[in-house]
Amino acid sequence: MMNPKRLQHRDFLFQKLFSEGEHFSAGLFEIPSNCEIPRKNTRLFSMGLVVVTGYVRIRMNNLEFVIGPGTMSFIPRMNLYRIVNVGDETARVYWFSAKETKVIKKLNERPRGLVEEKA
Repeated sequence: MMNPKRLQHRDFLFQKLFSEGEHFSAGLFEIPSNCEIPRKNTRLFSMGLVVVTGYVRIRMNNLEFVIGPGTMSFIPRMNLYRIVNVGDETARVYWFSAKETKVIKKLNERPRGLVEEKA
């Protein structure tokens, strides 16, 4: 169920919709008109944004652009970004983020939680 919540001392709403440990997550931002998601650093995560309604200005380091409904943007890891709603309506933006992980598995190692069927 979609029920985004206002974060403390922020004007936008946020809801995490899915996560796979600390490696992948997805969610929703609802940003009222003339409000913003203040400058943040993606750190070790790469981030994708898909605008469903409204228009947002994205500033990533020294690059700035506006995207609208049906548009996707990508923010590579280790970048500063800021998102501002420049439209007249609440912007609904779905986001997803992924963290590069290095996994080394032995060829014969079975994934955790895998149960063998008994005949």
